Amino acid sequence: MESTKNTKKLGGNTLITKGSRYAIEPMSDVINQRPYTDFRMCKDVDLSRPKTCCSCSVLITIFNQMKIVAILLMIISVNALFGFGLMYLLGFAMSFDAPGSQSDPKAWGMRFLMFLPVLFLILALILSISAFSSGNYRRVVMINIIPIGICAAFLAFMFISSYSSLAKYRASQAKEAQDARLYPEQRFLRHVEGGTDTIIVFPSRIVAYRKYQGTDIPWAGPLGDLSDDRTTLKVIVNSDTKIYKEELDQFVDDQGRKFTDVYIVQ
Repeated sequence: MESTKNTKKLGGNTLITKGSRYAIEPMSDVINQRPYTDFRMCKDVDLSRPKTCCSCSVLITIFNQMKIVAILLMIISVNALFGFGLMYLLGFAMSFDAPGSQSDPKAWGMRFLMFLPVLFLILALILSISAFSSGNYRRVVMINIIPIGICAAFLAFMFISSYSSLAKYRASQAKEAQDARLYPEQRFLRHVEGGTDTIIVFPSRIVAYRKYQGTDIPWAGPLGDLSDDRTTLKVIVNSDTKIYKEELDQFVDDQGRKFTDVYIVQ
């Protein structure tokens, strides 16, 4: 004779028993959105105290924990959306500072790429709300993991890039301080009527000139760069340069050495 089938509400779920077999029918199955139909043997089922069934308790616990995780991920997605949205608005406004960026296709392409994280977060939030309202918490978790992971990777990239840039900046400062100590600034002078022309060799290997023009403000500009071994001057060929290579042997330092005796000119 077939056993009588009984049902009993267990929180937001339904516990179905038939003899010594049982099944739990949740409001929304966390695995595949379908109620359980496979009855399993359970000697511990007690309708007056349904929580004594260890298997049922585990399923309900997983279901509730999945809901909590889904809510937390949705909160993180909302915060990320506000954060990246603010970053995008600031970046979008600053992107128009460069001349011609209003009509540059590459600039607009970069603005679109900057908007993609915000677009992904908005789409994920819409899909998450739809899945959450239907009780599919597992889908909510899967939907939010991807954009949150992308945002985390982007923040990690920004942190690593900032740390690397800071390390390079500190290294360059240390190198400049070392060069200033080992290679102090040098000046080579040429006396002309009414004033003095000057060639300055900076510790950073930059070579510049100042040419007297009869006023308080002389002509000035870069002349070239020294090689890595600081023995050769690579002259910059520029129509604005007011001192030419042929004139460099006319400049001497405080020890009476000509510029061309100290450095090879190319």
